[in-house]
Amino acid sequence: MKEYIERTDVLNLLEKINPVDFGSMFDYSAHGAVRECLRDVCYGVEDIPAADVVEVRHGRWIEDERTYPGPGLKNNLCSACGEVAGAWKEGLEPGRKWAYCPNCGALMEKKEDEHD
Repeated sequence: MKEYIERTDVLNLLEKINPVDFGSMFDYSAHGAVRECLRDVCYGVEDIPAADVVEVRHGRWIEDERTYPGPGLKNNLCSACGEVAGAWKEGLEPGRKWAYCPNCGALMEKKEDEHD
């Protein structure tokens, strides 16, 4: 699976690097070279195209006790948005229901007790 990081976090980390930590403390020309190298790396990080990603919302199905969809059925609410998203057989395990909420797109956890 791909991993994504914040560009500003990388640039902030690079800004904290002290050129004196590299090479001999008496070799001042090395410090300038390290400083130039760090500047070039910062430019390179800034030039990398941004990925189009969306943060994943997590939720779980909650059987609604307040509404009655029919005999043996329970309406299920999304814990992320609170909307009724479907009616399933009462007590049906979460892994057999929809993987995503059709209202808000939250990824539904397979275990009842993982996320709110």
